[in-house]
Amino acid sequence: MQFIHSHKVIPVFILLLFGFSVNAQKIKRTRGGEIDPMRYEVNPFHMGFTITGDYGKFKITPVQNILSQDSLLSIRTQGFPGFGLGGIMNLRLSSHWHLRALPQLHFEQRNVFFQFKDRTDMIEVESVSFDLPLLVKYRGKRHNNYNLYVIGGTRFTHDFSAKQDKQRGPLIKQIALKKQSVSYEFGFGLDIYTQYFKFSPEIKMSNSITNMISKDSYIYNGSIDFLQTRLFQISFHFE
Repeated sequence: MQFIHSHKVIPVFILLLFGFSVNAQKIKRTRGGEIDPMRYEVNPFHMGFTITGDYGKFKITPVQNILSQDSLLSIRTQGFPGFGLGGIMNLRLSSHWHLRALPQLHFEQRNVFFQFKDRTDMIEVESVSFDLPLLVKYRGKRHNNYNLYVIGGTRFTHDFSAKQDKQRGPLIKQIALKKQSVSYEFGFGLDIYTQYFKFSPEIKMSNSITNMISKDSYIYNGSIDFLQTRLFQISFHFE
């Protein structure tokens, strides 16, 4: 993915190091071999870091009169794997309920194909965004060093690569997205208590609920009535 440059990634690694330094402390074991939860269960607030891999695509609803749009026949999308890196802020509300914020940088690419009668135009849509998911986590009863949970909430996104303010024209092949969008997400995961940290693999679905297309009268943006993003995510949390 050509849009990922070192000056954009360096701040993320600083964030990772900060999260690890805050949480890398040894956890005691009980006589039965169970990890003593210590501040995971006692302290109301703790931090960590997360690594996310995902697969993202657009869901596009064309305008109703698409067949009269300059001989345009159809619009289709192609998704690619992406990834995100960031931090975790967790507030324990009770023994089962937690409130979580996961600020992170997210890197994505999607392609959109416009099929005309005489040609096919492909447009690459690259995204470097700051995401802020605000989630509610419900944990079940802990069994030894494992704890299943479900999670859901809202994600707020600011896309630094969005072309909402870029120059547009009939000969410019681009899709202009809005800089801000809102999504809902839900999923499940497993807390695994180790001797040095808590590791949590997690699976989530994320779907935008706002229209991300920045409208204009030119063929590419003008032929799209509603555009949303769909993400299937696998995250690895370290707390």
